[in-house]
Amino acid sequence: MPAFQAVTYQVKPFCNLFDRTFEKHGLKMKSYVAVQKKILTTIYALWKNNTHFENDYKPQISKEQELELPSPVSFAKAVKSSADQVGTTQGKHPSERSLYASSPVS
Repeated sequence: MPAFQAVTYQVKPFCNLFDRTFEKHGLKMKSYVAVQKKILTTIYALWKNNTHFENDYKPQISKEQELELPSPVSFAKAVKSSADQVGTTQGKHPSERSLYASSPVS
């Protein structure tokens, strides 16, 4: 199984995934399946884009994209304001009378 080889030879992105998932649930086979899925999706993406696998791949982020990334402070403000806009529905369930009000009484 290719996942065994990727973990055995410490291929960086796959070994990191294995370690992370193994710490999470403690089942080796489940972690190997996660690595196998990542290998298959990576192979498909490489084939689709006609590129080669780079072990130390880092995405290129331009200065404009860095400026567009939200800061933790602005993210906290956005989460707080969106939570204020959405009202909770706990305890506001319709009563039994309103549920059966539209049904005909026999």
